[in-house]
Amino acid sequence: MVDLFATRFNHRLPLFVSPVPDPLALAVDALSMDWEGMSGYAYPPTQVIPTVLGKLKRTKRCRIILIAPKWQ
Repeated sequence: MVDLFATRFNHRLPLFVSPVPDPLALAVDALSMDWEGMSGYAYPPTQVIPTVLGKLKRTKRCRIILIAPKWQ
């Protein structure tokens, strides 16, 4: 699994994707990555949750644990 929205200071899994360049990160900018076939953990900033949901709808095969508020 990959921690999709993390930094070297708060990642919960050995592999993480950082919002800024980091030599310890697997990649930079989780939203620019292909999530097809990925197993991941996502605790995105609130303002990008609609974008994350859209990406999940467009990705046919992925397993993502999404941490988000329960909105009406």
